Amino acid sequence: MFIGRTKELAELERAYNKGGFQIFTVCGVEGSGKTTILHEFCKNKDVIFFSAVHKNNQINLTRFSNIVLSHYRDNYTKPFMFWKEAFEYIVEKSQDNRLILVLDDFNEIVEHNAIFMSIFQNLIEQRFKTSEIFMIITDSDTKFMQETFFESTAPLNRRVTGKIYLERFVLDDNSVRLLQDNAVETEKGISNVRLKMQKVSADEVILRKGEINNDMYKIISGKALCYFKHDTEDEYLLASLKEGSCFGEYSLLTGKPGIYTVTAFTDMLIMKITKEDFDTFIAMNAKNAIDIMHNMARMLNVMALNIDLVRNE
Repeated sequence: MFIGRTKELAELERAYNKGGFQIFTVCGVEGSGKTTILHEFCKNKDVIFFSAVHKNNQINLTRFSNIVLSHYRDNYTKPFMFWKEAFEYIVEKSQDNRLILVLDDFNEIVEHNAIFMSIFQNLIEQRFKTSEIFMIITDSDTKFMQETFFESTAPLNRRVTGKIYLERFVLDDNSVRLLQDNAVETEKGISNVRLKMQKVSADEVILRKGEINNDMYKIISGKALCYFKHDTEDEYLLASLKEGSCFGEYSLLTGKPGIYTVTAFTDMLIMKITKEDFDTFIAMNAKNAIDIMHNMARMLNVMALNIDLVRNE
């Protein structure tokens, strides 16, 4: 369930409904909910949603290529060698259709490619401006966003058609009660489960590897990150967990210490499902059961990989 941000969502909808090519920027500190509000806005719309990572240029370009080609169900085109090729492909494929193109954590692209902004600006002037693409660019670095889009000398200043700055979203007690009431009404059979809602702040550790936990959690709002070997030189990001995802099932089902760490990426509201309530919850929520099986399969893959590494050593 999504609550709040009604003003911001309405502003995005108004801009989207105007039609024509637009660049809309969303800025705010980490944990302010930029990604969450955009996922809500993009529901039931044609969208390519790319979140850049703090890696090198080739990794981001390959990830972007895979997302774009998957969106168009293109199994024949190879990953793009250059950003220009990827963006031109999107313009050609979208034609006159309204498409949302989200470039999340935009600075992670720019930072690792010295000529990216020059290429990007030329593409906007030559290709994008006649399209029906609604481009949304987000980042937490306000200084970068200011220099790139808002200053009078900024390369894309005159192309920005709208902007939102998000303050950190705080769940008040009324919001918590609203979410709990909604969960009781909308989750099949969940009214028979003893619901326990818990607010979690961004960057807070929810589950820690090596600890036994007899509860499972479902994300009601916000986003979490699941790590293997968290805070070590061998740290590995297993998954990004969004609204509706479950985690903590390993320790609950086996009674053994957890094998991964989960931290809050944004402020969150999570539902705790106790061991006593687990069977009832699963019986009434088939999609969550499938998610849990995916989680367990992911863990098994990681464990198998580590066993192979030990053998090789």
